[in-house]
Amino acid sequence: MLPFKPVLEDMPRVFKFVNCYENVFVDLKLMNNEQNKKKEFTKKRKEFEKAEKRIAEIDNIILSLYEDKALGNITDERYTNMSAKLETEQRELTALLDNLEQELTTEKTKIDNVHAFVENVKK
Repeated sequence: MLPFKPVLEDMPRVFKFVNCYENVFVDLKLMNNEQNKKKEFTKKRKEFEKAEKRIAEIDNIILSLYEDKALGNITDERYTNMSAKLETEQRELTALLDNLEQELTTEKTKIDNVHAFVENVKK
């Protein structure tokens, strides 16, 4: 017996359900922990925007530090230490942005896949 045979046998029933109750199917698939997903998505989106803003701030701070160094307002050692810390923070934020962007894209893809599945069943 094939391990996926029960799934194959159940597919006509699933297709019929999707065809008859498309809106219910989409709602069921998308509502699966929808509130938690919405909160998570919103939280990730805010975190993404916050990281973008901080990266821009760090660029401005580093520019200002460079100007202060050039004008002799801070020592080379101080500039090196401060810019190194800021650049490390910026690299970490950039990595976070990459991860968040991937997670947000994955969530959108899941939603798109539900709609694509419904369209395929209709054919």
